[in-house]
Amino acid sequence: MDALYLTPDELKEQTGLTQGAAQIRALKADGFRKGIHFFVRADGKPRLLRSALVERQRLAPSRTTAVQPNFEALRASR
Repeated sequence: MDALYLTPDELKEQTGLTQGAAQIRALKADGFRKGIHFFVRADGKPRLLRSALVERQRLAPSRTTAVQPNFEALRASR
């Protein structure tokens, strides 16, 4: 496979699915809302540009949460 596109294993990892039609449904449900565009090959399998996935991950908000101190525990230790 060309490094320009995700491999079948990478598509399976991203969608959690193995069948082309199921992967397409998952990409449509998730991708078009978030700006991922793909096309369908003649054999019915999706083709997704690697750069589209990288760009999505770059633009995605960070999922880290700020850790807040437990002020009640600090007050109780006085």
